[in-house]
Amino acid sequence: DVEPFDETADAMPDDYVVEKIGLDRYVRTVAASLVPAPRGSSAWLREQHMAWQLRLLRRRYKSVLFVCDIGHLVRVAQFYMGQCESVTQPVPSRDAFVAHLDEASLGRALRETPYLVHLYENARETGELADGWKFDKLEALRSLFLTAEQTYRKRYKEEITLTQWRALLQYTRNLALMHMHVCPESYEVVVGAKNIVDGDFGATVHEIAFSYPPQRDFSPFPILHLLPRDRGRLGDEDETLWLKPRPPRSPEHTVKVRFRRRATRRERKVWRELWDRSFHYGICSWPPEDKIQENFMRYVRKRALQVVSEDKKRVEEFTTSFCDGLDIRETMRNWHRRQIYVQYTPPPRGQVGPVVLIFADEPIERVDSWRETLYAEHQNESDISFYADPLGGHVVGPGICETHFRGILSVFPAKRIPDVWLNPTIDEYPWCSEKLLAAAIFYSDFRYVAYVAAKPPSAAMRQLASYNSREIIYLPISMFARLTLRKIRKFHILDGHHVRTYAADYIS
Repeated sequence: DVEPFDETADAMPDDYVVEKIGLDRYVRTVAASLVPAPRGSSAWLREQHMAWQLRLLRRRYKSVLFVCDIGHLVRVAQFYMGQCESVTQPVPSRDAFVAHLDEASLGRALRETPYLVHLYENARETGELADGWKFDKLEALRSLFLTAEQTYRKRYKEEITLTQWRALLQYTRNLALMHMHVCPESYEVVVGAKNIVDGDFGATVHEIAFSYPPQRDFSPFPILHLLPRDRGRLGDEDETLWLKPRPPRSPEHTVKVRFRRRATRRERKVWRELWDRSFHYGICSWPPEDKIQENFMRYVRKRALQVVSEDKKRVEEFTTSFCDGLDIRETMRNWHRRQIYVQYTPPPRGQVGPVVLIFADEPIERVDSWRETLYAEHQNESDISFYADPLGGHVVGPGICETHFRGILSVFPAKRIPDVWLNPTIDEYPWCSEKLLAAAIFYSDFRYVAYVAAKPPSAAMRQLASYNSREIIYLPISMFARLTLRKIRKFHILDGHHVRTYAADYIS
C-alpha cells in the first residue's frame, strides 16, 4: 500500500492482437509508442524503486515473476540494467476491511466484461488453458450471445432467426472497427443486440454480459455498492465512502444505452393482483400495434389481388401494343420465327374483403384459448375476431397483458359483425380456422376472401365460398417474413382506455 500517485490513461491497442502477432512483438510496439514519465515525477520514482526491488529479489531467488504496467516496462528494464536506487516512501496507515462487491457494481470494478472474466477463470480452473490452448475472446463472445439467446427465448417466447444472427455479427464487427477495436467490446455487443433484434434482447445481453455467476447473493461481509465519482456505499447506509480514483475511461466506455427497465418480482406480483381483481369490462388494444396490424392486412389484400392477376395472366403475339411487357421466354422460344410475344395481365374483377390469418389451428373443443371479437374504434380500423393465448397469462404492467394470436379474422371496412364465437349459424365447423373462414365468407361484401395459413383451405370450405358467390385466395404463410409475422402475432390488451396514457413505459 502506497501513497496516491499520478496515473495515466494511455489508449492501448486491442489486446486481442496478442493472439495474432505474439506477446513480444505486441509489447515492443506498444512500449515504443508510449511517452516515458518525466524525470523526478512520481511515476519515475516508482520505476526506480521497482527496479531496485527486482535486483534484491533476484539475489534471493532463481526466478522472479514481475507484473507491471506496460507503460513502465521499458524504463524499469533500463533502470534494472543500469543505475537505480531505492526510493523510500512512507507506508500510509489505513483501516482496511473486506467487503462483498455488489453484483451491479461489477461493471465499474472490472475493465473487462464480467461474464468474459468468468469464462476465462472457469477455463483456467478446469485446465482448459493448459497444453498450449489459448483463450479465444471471440469464442467467449459467441458463448455470451448463445447464453443470452436461451434466456431471451425462455423469457419472451421469441426466437432469433439465422438472418438476424448474420446481421448481428456483421453489425457488431463493423461497429467495433469504427471504434478502432479488433474484437468487439461490451458496448458494441449490447448496442448490436438492441439495434438488430430488439430492446429486450439488448437488455438480456447486457444483463448476461455484466453478470458474474460465481458472485453469491449472500455474504458474511458488508456489501459495497460502487457509485459514480469514485464513491461507494456500504449496505443500506446513507453515508458514502471516498474510494481511490481510477484512471478515466475512454469516451466509448461512457456512452449510455437506454433500455426498458425490467420489472422486479415484487412489481410483477402487484400487477398480477391488480389484473386478477379487475372485471375487464373496458379492455382495448394498443394503438401502435393496431397500425402495424392494419398495414399488414392492407398488404395481404394487395398481395392477394396480385395472385389473382398472376393466375389469369396470358401470353399473346405482339401486334400493336406491348401490353404489360415483353415475355422473354416465349419470345426466345419462337425467335426462329421472328415473332415477339408480350404479357397481358387483366385487372382482377372485384376486391378483397376479409382476411383470415392462421398461426396455429386448434379444435373448437379446446377450452384453454381466449376467443373474442373486438370492434373498430374509427373508420381506419377493422373489426377483428380471434382466438389467442389465455388472457392474463403474461402481465407486463399495471393493467397491461401480453398475449399471442393463434388465428385472426380482419373485416374491413368495419361493419359491426356479430360475435363469431357466439353465432349459432356457424357452429357446425369443428376447427377454429374453419369457423373464422366461414365467418369471413358470410360477412364479406366483396368477391374475394384472403386466407393465410400453413395449409390450404379444405374442399368443403371452397364449396361453401362458391355457394355464396365468393372466392378464397390462399396465400402460404411461409411467403411472409418471420419477423413481420412475429410483430403481428404478439399484441397487448389494456384494461381500460386510461391505461393508454402510460402503456408506452411498459411495452417495448
